[in-house]
Amino acid sequence: MPKRKAVNPAQATTSRKSKAIRSTAKRTAKTRRTDSADGGGAGQVKWTATKTLNEIRRLYRANTNRAYAQSIKKYMRNQFEFYGLRTPLRRQLDAEVSAAVDFSEWTGARIHSLILLLWEQPERDYQHFALELGRNHVHSVPPAFVHDHFAKQRH
Repeated sequence: MPKRKAVNPAQATTSRKSKAIRSTAKRTAKTRRTDSADGGGAGQVKWTATKTLNEIRRLYRANTNRAYAQSIKKYMRNQFEFYGLRTPLRRQLDAEVSAAVDFSEWTGARIHSLILLLWEQPERDYQHFALELGRNHVHSVPPAFVHDHFAKQRH
């Protein structure tokens, strides 16, 4: 009888997460194909700020790392909640959302409303997404928005 190779628990977790990410990417790609099959007509999914937030929430919850979330929460002196997403994984999930949503078609007001929704969430991971979204679409967001909503928080 052949011996079984010992599996490192960290590798098993990574493998499961990779499978979850791949299956999520397949579902997202399938949705995009279905939406674009009719030529972008009435059946196309309209991404609102709330719907986008719900999709981000779904992806983040599916890829939660509770052990890392607890350690980073402790490191931040329990000031924030976390999903425990490491930066490369979070950026990969963010890229999936960005590919599905196509923010280039959004007006500054829609991006503005999504940033506010993300910023109000208790988990810090959403705020990271909001910062990167704002940085990538800095010309779409009014300058007063940055001053009014972020500069005042330092006082």
